[in-house]
Amino acid sequence: SELIPVLERYENAGKIYFNASIEGPVTEGRQPFINASFGADEAFLENSLAHRKMDDMGFSGSFTNGEQRNLESMEFSMTGIRANLEEGHFLGNIRVKNFEAPEIEMDLDADFDIPFLVGFLNLDEVEDVQGRVEMKMSFHDIIDIDNPENALQELNQAYFAELSIEDLAFAASTLPSALKDLDLHLVMKGKEAQLDQFNMQ
Repeated sequence: SELIPVLERYENAGKIYFNASIEGPVTEGRQPFINASFGADEAFLENSLAHRKMDDMGFSGSFTNGEQRNLESMEFSMTGIRANLEEGHFLGNIRVKNFEAPEIEMDLDADFDIPFLVGFLNLDEVEDVQGRVEMKMSFHDIIDIDNPENALQELNQAYFAELSIEDLAFAASTLPSALKDLDLHLVMKGKEAQLDQFNMQ
């Protein structure tokens, strides 16, 4: 498999837990009540070839099919998602309710040096990389495929994102020329976007 050599680049360890309870009959098409908690703590992921490491990784998760024991009463969450990215961090949460018409609430806060990410992912085709990224995002919406108008009516597109890029520079064989000193600041809120900084050489 092509995936195996990729996975072999990364060493990992950490504390992982999973607890679940199933209550009720499962015969004649009846669904039992399911409740589960899971997570990880004190974990790390290291690219041994590039000597790049994410550590202090962890999260807490839960799943239940709810009192009605069906898709509509299902809930899933992963909270306190975290990782140290050497000179940066990643924090996030995600919650999903009602798998018939999922109500999704998600937020993240991250900042990292771009050379770290390029090295960690072994992006060898990218050269002379520098720069830093900071991003924040929150999302709360209902994804109703059968009734898409619900997303607008009930939650009014509760989206927010802020992206800052400082001193981004890199070269790649697929580009006609190298990118130098890109600075960008973009804020998106609902349907509106504001780009108040864009500088590039």
